[in-house]
Amino acid sequence: MSMTSNTGLSVLYSLRRELVRFLRRVPAPLLSTLPLALCTQFRTCLGALQVPPSFPGSNLQKLHLETEQALSFLEEIANLDGVLLSAPAGVAQARKGGLPVSR
Repeated sequence: MSMTSNTGLSVLYSLRRELVRFLRRVPAPLLSTLPLALCTQFRTCLGALQVPPSFPGSNLQKLHLETEQALSFLEEIANLDGVLLSAPAGVAQARKGGLPVSR
């Protein structure tokens, strides 16, 4: 495995960890106003991100898809009228193709 793929995997795991933190902070009153389909998508995304990857042999495509689904969910609720969400800087930057800044 090359250094590039190790870095990519580290970034993916970091994104997943930050997404879990962010999704856990979505206010319950906001969730209660969402359509049932979005509430179900929220629970599915959060549940998938919380499952620890298996080693060896993590299905990277599955991990990537779950991460993309969580980002898409956040984009969808962020575009609803009156919803104010502020994504962590690392998540927003990674979505644009950059690497999150280490803290």
